[in-house]
Amino acid sequence: MISSIIVTFLLIVAYLILFIQGRNGIVILLISLGEKKRRLENISHLKLYPPDKLQATIDTLTKLGFSRLGETRIKISGVKTLDSWAFVSSDKFTTTDLGETIPNLVFFNSAFIDNAMVETGFPYGENIETPHFRSRVITSNIEDAYIHQTKQIEDFSKKHGAPRRIETMNDYLYWDIIFREQYSWLKFRRNTLIGIINIISLGYSIVSLLIVIGFLLSPRNNLTTTHYYKNLLFLLIAIAPAVLISLSTPFIAFFSMRQETKPD
Repeated sequence: MISSIIVTFLLIVAYLILFIQGRNGIVILLISLGEKKRRLENISHLKLYPPDKLQATIDTLTKLGFSRLGETRIKISGVKTLDSWAFVSSDKFTTTDLGETIPNLVFFNSAFIDNAMVETGFPYGENIETPHFRSRVITSNIEDAYIHQTKQIEDFSKKHGAPRRIETMNDYLYWDIIFREQYSWLKFRRNTLIGIINIISLGYSIVSLLIVIGFLLSPRNNLTTTHYYKNLLFLLIAIAPAVLISLSTPFIAFFSMRQETKPD
C-alpha cells in the first residue's frame, strides 16, 4: 500500500515536470520559429528612460564610446511585450541593445555591404561560423567582448569589405530585419532543438500513460493491488528517461551558451 502511494506520488511529480517543461518547449519553439518574421517597433519618440538596473551596463558602454541611438519595442509569442534601448559605437560600425530581462546581456553587432554580419555576446551567446555570419562568446567582461568584436570586424572586412555605418534608427531597424531573415535561424537553432525535445518528451509520456490506462481498464485484466502497483511502477520506469532529458535541457542550454570562444 505504502509502495503504491510512493510510486503514485512520484508519477504525479514526474508528469508535473513534464507538463511544465513541455509547455516551456512550446513557448520556446514559438519564439524561435517566429523570430524570422518578428519586427522591432521604433518607439524612440516616447523617450523612455532606461531602468536603473541597466545603468551599470550603460556606464560601461559609454566608457567604450557608445551613445544612445533610440528605443525599440517588440511583441514575442508567449511572452509579454519587451522594450530595449539601442546604442551605437563612436565609429558607427557596431550596435547593441539592452533589455530589462538580463541587464548585463550585450550583443555587439556589425553588418557589411554584402549583408554579412558578425556579433559578439557577453556573457551568453552562440559560437557559429559560416561564410557570411560569425557569432562569438566572451564571458570575462563587456570591454573584452567589444575588443573581440573589433577584431572580428577587421577579419571579416578582408572578405566582405568595410562595415556599414549605422547612423540612424532606420539604419538600425533595416539591419535588424536582414539579421532576422538571414541568420536568426542559426542563432536560435539550439532553442528550437530544446523546444522540440521537451515537446517530444511530454508526448512520449502521455502516450505511455494512455497505454497503461488502457491496459488497466481492459475487461480481460484481473486488476489487483499488486497488479496495479506493478503497472504504475512500469510507467514510472518508462517515463524516467523523458523526465531526466526534460530536466537537463535548461542546464545544457545554459552551459553551452556560456562556452567562451577559443582564441584563433
